[in-house]
Amino acid sequence: MLANTRNAPFGGLLIDRGRDLDLKEDQGVIAPEGVVGRIWQVAGTQSTVLPLDAYNASTAVMLGRSRATGVLQGTGPGRAEIRYISSQEVVQAGEPVYTSGLDRVFPRGLLVGYVASQKPKDIELRIEVNLAVPLDRVHLVLVLPPNPPLELQPNPPIQGAPGALAAASPTVPAPGAVLQPAAPQPAAPKPAAPKPAAPKGSE
Repeated sequence: MLANTRNAPFGGLLIDRGRDLDLKEDQGVIAPEGVVGRIWQVAGTQSTVLPLDAYNASTAVMLGRSRATGVLQGTGPGRAEIRYISSQEVVQAGEPVYTSGLDRVFPRGLLVGYVASQKPKDIELRIEVNLAVPLDRVHLVLVLPPNPPLELQPNPPIQGAPGALAAASPTVPAPGAVLQPAAPQPAAPKPAAPKPAAPKGSE
C-alpha cells in the first residue's frame, strides 16, 4: 500500500501494482480481515482501489443469518450501510455480513463486516455496518482474479503434504452412519514348492 487518500474527495487507496501485472478495473481487493474494495483505476505500475466506505462504492452482500441479499453502499470514512433488505426481515446487531457473489467482483462468503444497527425506512431496512477491515490502517492487500467463480473451490492437496491422505479420501460418512468392517481379503496363493531334480542316468 503506497498511500491512503480516503478522506479526500474521490480519494481511495493506492497500491504499487498496475498494468505491469495485468491488473484490470473491478478486480476485488481483500485483506486478512476481510474485503477492502475493488480496483477503480489502473496505471502502469500503480492502481487506485475504491474502498467499501467510498460514497460511490457498492458491493453485493448477504446477511449471515438469513442469507437475505442487498447492496452495501459507502457512507463516508469507516461507514457503510446495506440497502434493499425488506423491512420484514429480522436482523440482529452483531450479525456478520458477507459478499453474495452476485456482482461477479467477489466470490460468495468473504467477510465484509458486522451489523451495527438497523431501522425501517418505508418498505426496506437501513442497516448500518461496521466494516471488518480497518481501512485507515490497512497495509497489505491481495488482488483477486477478474470474474471469480461464485463459489470458492479448495485447492487440491499436495502429494505428500500433511493431511493429503485424509483429503484424498473418496467418501466421508454422514453423521450417525455405521461403518461396516471391510471384508477380509483372500490370502495370496503360496508359491509352489520346487520339483526335485530328475536323477542323472548311469554311464
